[in-house]
Amino acid sequence: MKLRTKLVIISSFILLFALLLTDFFVLDRYSDNAVKEATSAGCNDSLRVKYEFESFFSGFSGNNEKQMIAYHFKYNQELYTVCYKNGEEYYNNTVFSLEELKSGKWHDSFELPYKKLDYKDKKLLVFKFDSFGSSFFNIVDITDTYEKIFSLAVTMAFVSLAVTVISVILISLIIKKTLSPLKLLSEGTKSIAGGDYSKRVAVKSSNEIGSLANDFNSMAEAIEKHSRELSESEKRTALLMANLTHELKTPLTAISGYAQSLRTLKLSDSDKDEALAYIDGESKRLDRLSKKMIRLLEIDRNTEIAFEEIAVDRLFDEVIRTCSSFAKTKSVELVKGQCDGIIFGDFDLLCTVFINLTDNAIKASENGSSVELFAENNGLFVRDHGMGIPKDEISRITEPFYMVDKSRSRKNGGSGLGLALVKVILKHHGFTLRIESQPNIGSTFGVITETE
Repeated sequence: MKLRTKLVIISSFILLFALLLTDFFVLDRYSDNAVKEATSAGCNDSLRVKYEFESFFSGFSGNNEKQMIAYHFKYNQELYTVCYKNGEEYYNNTVFSLEELKSGKWHDSFELPYKKLDYKDKKLLVFKFDSFGSSFFNIVDITDTYEKIFSLAVTMAFVSLAVTVISVILISLIIKKTLSPLKLLSEGTKSIAGGDYSKRVAVKSSNEIGSLANDFNSMAEAIEKHSRELSESEKRTALLMANLTHELKTPLTAISGYAQSLRTLKLSDSDKDEALAYIDGESKRLDRLSKKMIRLLEIDRNTEIAFEEIAVDRLFDEVIRTCSSFAKTKSVELVKGQCDGIIFGDFDLLCTVFINLTDNAIKASENGSSVELFAENNGLFVRDHGMGIPKDEISRITEPFYMVDKSRSRKNGGSGLGLALVKVILKHHGFTLRIESQPNIGSTFGVITETE
C-alpha cells in the first residue's frame, strides 16, 4: 500500500472517530436537556391539573362525588388524567389499568414523582399526586421529544458523513501535493543510480520535505563533483602514464642500443666509457623520473595535509642547503632576501616545491648569475635572471612532461614533472603558482594564497 493511501486512510479514521465522538457528546447533552425540559413541562402540566382540581373540589358540595370528578376532567378535556379513590376508578379515559399505572420505578427529581412508560411507539411520562383522598395519574406524551432527538442524530450522522467525505477528498489532495516531491526524489535517486549525476530536484518548500530535497541536491552535487574529480584524476593518470611511456621510450631504446653494442661489438676504451656514461646518466634520469612520477600520483589522490607553522627563514635555509651543490656547478649564487614571517603547511612538501623552483631557476640561469629567494606580503618568491619563458608557453609549463627547451632540459637532467608536482602540492595547500617572465631577462615564480 502506498504511503499516500495509508495517510489518507489513517487521517479519515481519526477524523471520523473525532466527529462521531463529538456527535455522541453533543447528542447526549442535547437529549439529556431535552428530556429534562419535557419532564419539567410535564410536571408543570400535572401541577396545573392538580391545582385546577383542588380549586374545583374545594368549592364542591354534594353527594355525587364520582360524577362531579368525571364531569370536571371531561369538561376541561383532561383526557390523559386518571383518578382513583379507595381502589375504585373514578375517571380513566386511557387504556392503562391501575396496576400498570402504579407499578414501576418512580423518580423524585421533580416536584411530583414520575415514571417513564412505553406504549407501542409512544414515550410517556406518568406523574402521580394525591388530593382530597383521591389518587391521580397524569400522563404526558413526550414522543415528539424523542423524535427530535432521533432526527438530530440522523442529521448529525449525515453531516458527519458529508464532512468526512469532503475532508477525505481535501486530505487526499493536500497529501498528494505535499508528497509529490517524494516522487521527484525517487526519480532523482533512480537517475543517480543509473549514472546521471547531474539530476537535481526542483522543490521549493520550507518544510521537512523541502529540507530533504535540498539535502538530496547537496548529496547529488557532492557525488557529481566527486565523480568528476575521479574522472579527471583517471584522465590525468592515463595521460601521465601515456606521457611517461613516451618519455621512457627514447632513453630505453638508447640504453638497449648501447648495451647491445657493448655486448656484441669491439669498442675502443673511449667508446666504452661514453656508452657506459650514457647508460649511467639515463638510468639516473629514469630513476628520478619514476620517483617524481610516484610522488605526483600519491599527492594527487586527495591526500590530507598535516598543517603546521613553518618559519620562512628555516624553509629557505633548507632549500639553499639542498640546492647549493648544484648551484656551485654552474657558479650560480643563491641569495636569501627578506624572509620574515610564518607559512602554514607540510614542511617536507613545501621544501619540495621551493627546491623544484630553485632547481629550475638554476638550470635557466647563466654561469655567474644569481637566484633570489625572498618573501613579500602576498607570498614567497624565487627569481632568476636567466633565459626566461616565452609568453605563449607560460600557461603550459605546469603540464606533466612539458618542457620549454627539451634538449637543454634533458641535458640538465630535467623530466618535465617538477612544475606539475609543484602545482599539485600547492593545490592541496590552498596556494597557487604565479609566473612572471620575460625572455632573456628572467623569471619570477611566486607561491600566492588563492585569496589573493
